Amino acid sequence: MLHKFSVKNFRNFSDRLIFDLSSQQYEFNANAVNNGVIQHAMIYGPNGGGKSNLGLAMVDPVLHLIDSPSYLNSLDTNYLNGGAGVLIAEFDFEYRIDGVGINYKYGKKSRESMVYETLSIDGEQILHVDRRQSSHASIRLKGAENLKSDVGTSEISLLKYVRSNTILDETRCLSA
Repeated sequence: MLHKFSVKNFRNFSDRLIFDLSSQQYEFNANAVNNGVIQHAMIYGPNGGGKSNLGLAMVDPVLHLIDSPSYLNSLDTNYLNGGAGVLIAEFDFEYRIDGVGINYKYGKKSRESMVYETLSIDGEQILHVDRRQSSHASIRLKGAENLKSDVGTSEISLLKYVRSNTILDETRCLSA
């Protein structure tokens, strides 16, 4: 379950916005909290305040992880924040599933162009690529040992590449 999310340089978010669903003495409704995570929340604010953009940011991984042509057309021309010097939008998702921490973070220069991407499970980095530094990716998953790790000039998601080209071991074991 998602327990924390942050976004920076996406649409109207020039500064890092953190949306934290971790319960810290949340006393309004005890039924809304499960395992320390707020299950139900409502976002409200003035028109033009960024509520819709927060929702778009939270579903952004769908744009690069599944094969679906459905997306808001304005994302093609209005993806990055318009501030001076903004080159990439950055996203960070923190999940807890069965007590295991999963962190997925990435930066994109457009709706389709991935710049960097990291997936960590229980504090161990299992997927990583930063195309600003190298075209070589680190892939540490059983079942993906023979995948080509040089992604070249491709700007696709490393996670999608691995998911689409492997049959992974369903255990939590990592490769050496």
